[in-house]
Amino acid sequence: MGQKISFWKQTADNKGAAALFNTTPEGYTFVRMMPQTGEKSFDFNSSVNVSLGEFDMGSMLAVLKQKVRGLGKYNEDKKQFGGLVHNPNDGVYSFINMSWIDDTRLVFGLSFSDKGQGINRQYRIGLTDGEQEALIVFLEQAVKMRFAANLNAENERRNNNANGGGNDGGGQAAPKRAAPAATPAPAANTVPKRPTVGANAAKTVSKPRVETVAQEDDENVPI
Repeated sequence: MGQKISFWKQTADNKGAAALFNTTPEGYTFVRMMPQTGEKSFDFNSSVNVSLGEFDMGSMLAVLKQKVRGLGKYNEDKKQFGGLVHNPNDGVYSFINMSWIDDTRLVFGLSFSDKGQGINRQYRIGLTDGEQEALIVFLEQAVKMRFAANLNAENERRNNNANGGGNDGGGQAAPKRAAPAATPAPAANTVPKRPTVGANAAKTVSKPRVETVAQEDDENVPI
């Protein structure tokens, strides 16, 4: 069985964002972020989706538990953390960002850039104390599910070998089941029903709390 946790953040000036975390039954974890486009609405078609490995999640847990102040290397000139880069390839890359902007405010975000296509997307949200605790539980469980999936795959491989699989002595190999493949990120019709999203429709959020948090660079982060 998989698991999900979602954070829907809107601001009065429609500059909020949403973050949807999902762990599949096979133990693969994804996070998708999308921008706010209006009151109680978010644009799924402009989303950024990133897969989270066990070490990505471990690094995020270290930030959440305040063992470190942010993901990646700290840039003294920009006064910010660089984040974790994913899939850098010919000008196409994505970043996972999480850092404390002071002793009480934590920001999470994703960014995506494709220089060839001229695409540059950056989304951030603030996480309250309660949301931080809930995300800790989610990530800890996701790491356990990933390890369990790896262990099951290894046990299956050993059982196949013990039953003749891969034997050079001419014995008949035991039939092998295909190893679990990475499950694609949730499609538009699989987003949790709170709120609902169509392919060309905006998401609807029920009774969101609207707040803004000013940062050092004068940008607003929904929290």
